Amino acid sequence: MDIDHLRLLRELARHKSVSGAAGALGLTQSTASKQLLLLEKEAGRRLAERSWRGASLTPDGERLLAHAEIILDQLDLAAHELQSIADRSKGAISLAAFDGAVASFVPTAIRATSQRIAGAAVKLVVAEPGAAEAAFGKGEVDVGLVLRETAQAAHSNDGRTRLQPLFHENLLCAVPSGHPIAARAFVELADVDQEAWAFAAIDGCPLYAEFFDACSRAGFEPECKFLIEDLSTRLGVVASGAAFTIIPELMVSNIPEGVALRPFGNPIQTVVAAVTSARPSKTRDILVEELINAANARRLQISRKSGSTNVTFANFA
Repeated sequence: MDIDHLRLLRELARHKSVSGAAGALGLTQSTASKQLLLLEKEAGRRLAERSWRGASLTPDGERLLAHAEIILDQLDLAAHELQSIADRSKGAISLAAFDGAVASFVPTAIRATSQRIAGAAVKLVVAEPGAAEAAFGKGEVDVGLVLRETAQAAHSNDGRTRLQPLFHENLLCAVPSGHPIAARAFVELADVDQEAWAFAAIDGCPLYAEFFDACSRAGFEPECKFLIEDLSTRLGVVASGAAFTIIPELMVSNIPEGVALRPFGNPIQTVVAAVTSARPSKTRDILVEELINAANARRLQISRKSGSTNVTFANFA
């Protein structure tokens, strides 16, 4: 069986959607779907059930996944060790981070790391959380910044891989400034159950998973009227009065006129975490420490600038 197809099966189990698995592997959704069909043809079994809300493995898919995990873990470990040896010989360490983090605090952390360790070089790769985790698994980077739902964000160390939660990131509600809710200090979900929403890709994203879970507990499912990847374009839709959207607090910058940011009455949060090797590494550990410092400094800066928007922040605890 093709190793890439087994990787797709693993990511499908993790993200519970073909689009989420495709994003983690840097594939188009069409390519991922074709690879899944090829794997099912080779296995002679249906391996996944698909619906508009996502995908889940069948019992046959789960059985194949158990074998695939063993094979892929060994391959990933070998690749990561070889890459680490190569990087150490060059005195370099590599970090994969999503664009929101790169735009707000990652450069500061890289600069601080270089100042603390003479000659330390950090190579930055811009990648969405799923792709960053996949790159780490393949040994392509030393540190990957990922997102986790709050319930799945406990610190873990299996002897080979370490997941280190860095901080909670609050989700803010972007509201048309002319809407009555913009005059309130907080947004209560019960008051926006009839509103239209603009989202980016939904499937497999922890940010939206937390939001949709909160909406479900409030007794409704938000209407996705606009599906727009670019944040500035989504905010433009909000400014026009056509929809609401949500935005992570660290991406608060250049908010257009006509948009008001409000926290939710019951905070909705995701967790930003770093996935690394469990083996000791002074440079890597200092980089992770500086990522936390830089993120907290950025959050404080945003808080001071956004006093009129009633934005609140929460450290990881």
